[in-house]
Amino acid sequence: MLRPKEVCQRLGISYRTLQEYVKKGYIKPERLPSGKMRFREEDVERLAGIIRKKKVVLYARIIRRTQ
Repeated sequence: MLRPKEVCQRLGISYRTLQEYVKKGYIKPERLPSGKMRFREEDVERLAGIIRKKKVVLYARIIRRTQ
């Protein structure tokens, strides 16, 4: 079980982004009796695959200054 900080470091995201992913249902945390969140490694790896697929690189070539 991974702590939120460890998940953020593995995925290269902020804690706030992790909270949004939980809210949207991309990843489901396990709740401890104390109320703290822990994440399974399988779920983190699955989410890492989704994040990698979403990255897009855009290239635009400008020929003239007026464009």
